[in-house]
Amino acid sequence: MTKYQKLSTLYKVNSTPYSMYRLTLLVAVCFFSTLAANAQSDPTYKNYLRKHSPTIQREASDKMYHFSFLKKQLKGHRIVAIGEFNHGSSEIFKLKNKLIQYLHQELDYDVVLFESGIGEMLLPNYSRDTLSARRMIYSLVGPWRTRSHVPLMDLVRNSPKLAIGGFDVQKSGGAFSRVVRPIAKQIENGTGIDLMALEERNDKLRKLLNGRELTDEISSSRKNVLKDYKQVLSFLTTSPIQGSGEIPLKLITQTIRNRTAYIDYRYDFLKDKDWNKRWLKRDSLMAENVRFFTEEIYPDKKVVILAHNFHIAKHNPKEEVMGEYLQTMLKEDIYTIGLYAANGSYANNSRQERMLSASEGPGDIKHYINLQPDEVQFLNIPDSKKKGIEWIFENIIINDTFNDLSSSKTVDLAKWFDGLIFLKTVSPAIYKF
Repeated sequence: MTKYQKLSTLYKVNSTPYSMYRLTLLVAVCFFSTLAANAQSDPTYKNYLRKHSPTIQREASDKMYHFSFLKKQLKGHRIVAIGEFNHGSSEIFKLKNKLIQYLHQELDYDVVLFESGIGEMLLPNYSRDTLSARRMIYSLVGPWRTRSHVPLMDLVRNSPKLAIGGFDVQKSGGAFSRVVRPIAKQIENGTGIDLMALEERNDKLRKLLNGRELTDEISSSRKNVLKDYKQVLSFLTTSPIQGSGEIPLKLITQTIRNRTAYIDYRYDFLKDKDWNKRWLKRDSLMAENVRFFTEEIYPDKKVVILAHNFHIAKHNPKEEVMGEYLQTMLKEDIYTIGLYAANGSYANNSRQERMLSASEGPGDIKHYINLQPDEVQFLNIPDSKKKGIEWIFENIIINDTFNDLSSSKTVDLAKWFDGLIFLKTVSPAIYKF
């Protein structure tokens, strides 16, 4: 073999790895060039923050929260919806407690509606004088029964003008039975139906509806429970009832309507296994409950709504959510605020700690949250793109939360919310008292 042939052979042997090296180098150069180009907007974003993003909390250890900017921001909005990216972040609960206190004491928002059972939340509202703050939280949905919510219930107990309620069609405990006990005998005398026993039968049916397959037992139980609830509903709407105390009878009848609606849509789900239809039904029923509270129970009151970001969003390209229905019903009356965090961990719905994933760089919401100078900041979303916050009007990566049933990881924040609250760090809610 000649020297030329040897060199030629050597080149052929090594040409593939050499080419791969050049390709890898080229990809790396392009990648970091893209990052550098995107990073150029960061100073512009920081400049925008300095001018347009009020600080709520300077440092995590700071016990002072600043909300005075909301006096101007919420002018003309009778209803403010406040979200959260999960149901188990201690710092978010503390922040919302202080925010609700400010909204009530300074801006006269006198009603707070929780993503919790409509019937169950009647007890802490109308029996606050006989319940401890710790006992009141057990009417909230499971993940919200935390140490952090005790101060909020203390605020409710000590604020006669502050009313609370639940708008979820799903039950959150057994408190409704205590609410209707004073009128149960009248219902039984008028219908022959023991409402306490009917609630127990409903609980058994709900467990069956959580199964995977439709059975004859479920169909039979559903038929009988629905028949009795409808008979009770008819009696409540046509007969004079005494002894319900301060609780408006229409709140009790609305709860019964929710009981029947829940049974129907969960039964339908066992038949068709249509997840989108199931979630649509729940959100539409929650929206109707919010309408019921804001128009029929508290028509002249300013109202705060507390729920997951998913539910309060003004728009979701893949699901029909409560917030979209509320936009149609309430229009300019409502201002919607999404809450997100960048670092730390949280408790999932099973109360297990989950770490937040690392930022994926520009294009990830965590990247921008980490650029803010203070621990917690507010950002009002303008009507059109502004220099430095163009990314809010584009699909941006948002992990560690529920965006839709398709597990989408990107969100157009400008379409979802009117304003945003960003927290740099969160930690799991505390469930031990």
